[in-house]
Amino acid sequence: MVCGSFVTGCASSRSDIDVHIILDDGVKWRERGNKVVDNHLIEYFANPPRQIKEYFQEDYAAGCITTATQFVTREILWDPEGVVAALKREAKKWVRKRFPCPSKARIELWKYNIWDDLDGIEDAFEKESPSLSFAYFRAIGRWLEIYCKFLEYPLPKDCKVVEMLTYQETKEKYLFPEFPDQEFLELFMRASRHPS
Repeated sequence: MVCGSFVTGCASSRSDIDVHIILDDGVKWRERGNKVVDNHLIEYFANPPRQIKEYFQEDYAAGCITTATQFVTREILWDPEGVVAALKREAKKWVRKRFPCPSKARIELWKYNIWDDLDGIEDAFEKESPSLSFAYFRAIGRWLEIYCKFLEYPLPKDCKVVEMLTYQETKEKYLFPEFPDQEFLELFMRASRHPS
């Protein structure tokens, strides 16, 4: 199957073509690689179905839906035994599955992490540290990740965070629901442009 930006219509001049080759479940090896064909970079993944299912679980545990989204939005090139279609059905369940509610202890730890980040940024600002910009942008990325997990919302990709959170067309293509807190989203968008 082929998936990714060429299938979803989000391709750019730097986009590769993502191809999944589904192996028999009895196969003991896996492979991932890149090949250039007619000036197109093809990134291929060769895995048995059990490994794909493990990726669904690993993504879910990390708070994302990347692999499942690939299988839901894919283009099947050849599936004589219906294995890819079955993986798509399972992927749909993972995309719809709610993320677990964080524990009270985890939430308290996150509160401390946010305070500690902010304290460090203020210290770097007062000292006019050359590390300020790095610390600032890294912290707001962490804060978005924390808040997404708190809201039980899937984590967007770093290189498409604005599009995945705000562009309706991109949200639909990547199966992202509406972000539940527009006030936070506006603050995040302002903060992500520049430290002030």
